[in-house]
Amino acid sequence: MPEAIANFAGRADAATRKGVLAGMKIFLERYHNHADEEFIRRFGQDFQPAEIGQSVTEFLDMVSAILDNP
Repeated sequence: MPEAIANFAGRADAATRKGVLAGMKIFLERYHNHADEEFIRRFGQDFQPAEIGQSVTEFLDMVSAILDNP
């Protein structure tokens, strides 16, 4: 999974990366009390962070770190 995110980050322009980071921040602010459940509701058909041993917060932190330093 980190490789796919890094691939995206390396191809995305700065504005796109900034937009994704902002969206993740808003998501965590809005759903901080139930981020795992909301993430699964929205994206669970495609991917669940538990598949790679992470909570949603851990997964989004990993994505943020990769996007910050592609």
